[in-house]
Amino acid sequence: MLAGLFESDIVFIHVGVHFPEQMKLFTSLLEKHSYHDLNYKIIFREGDVQKVIWEVCKEEKIDLLVSGALRREPLQKQYFGSIARGLARNPKGPLMLVPEPQLPSKRIEKIIVSVEDINPAHVIESGILFARRTPGCKLFFVKESVLKSAPQSLKQYYNENEYREAYNKLITQEKDYVDQMLAPYDTTGLIITSQIVFGQSGTGLVEFARQIEADLIIDAHPDVKQGILDRLFPHDVEYILLNLPCNLMLFG
Repeated sequence: MLAGLFESDIVFIHVGVHFPEQMKLFTSLLEKHSYHDLNYKIIFREGDVQKVIWEVCKEEKIDLLVSGALRREPLQKQYFGSIARGLARNPKGPLMLVPEPQLPSKRIEKIIVSVEDINPAHVIESGILFARRTPGCKLFFVKESVLKSAPQSLKQYYNENEYREAYNKLITQEKDYVDQMLAPYDTTGLIITSQIVFGQSGTGLVEFARQIEADLIIDAHPDVKQGILDRLFPHDVEYILLNLPCNLMLFG
């Protein structure tokens, strides 16, 4: 679907020993699903899976790496990592995880774009570009509130009237921030909603995705290598990876 939307060439990567029968099998599968109409090539290479994949991406100047992923993995996988989550935790470029690939592919109708406090430009640009290529889809620009816990926690500091005033002021400021970030972009013709969510980093985003039955989340990938402590005390993207609510696209 992505290759068709963006008129792209496709590179299929298989990490492992190359047997002649595999090429015949892969080619027949691609022909069966009409990939003969697209420009593609298949690369076989042995080595460490994640390392090889990112090496090929660099050599082929790949714009987006697409990988399958489980929505929920066994506990040991969450802490020690699957291939898909390993790619997401240590990204070398744009990445899309697809938890439930389907043929024919399901149309993307609801896209969540995570608007962060630090340099959200790439993610916003990607969301708008994707929406332009998917006419009629709904675009949700979602910001996680600086008040990480539920808004009711404000009540321990204010009386009822002060609480309402503080809460409304906070929401207004954060929506103004989203509007400010979107101001430089042409959003004419797009169906856009701004939403402020609460919860520890990543949890509010995931819950909102489930509520609206989102098809895709676009977020910024971690700017540092993620280690075991990030899995024990997860945050942001790591929370999303623990239980993928939908397709996830990560940009730097």
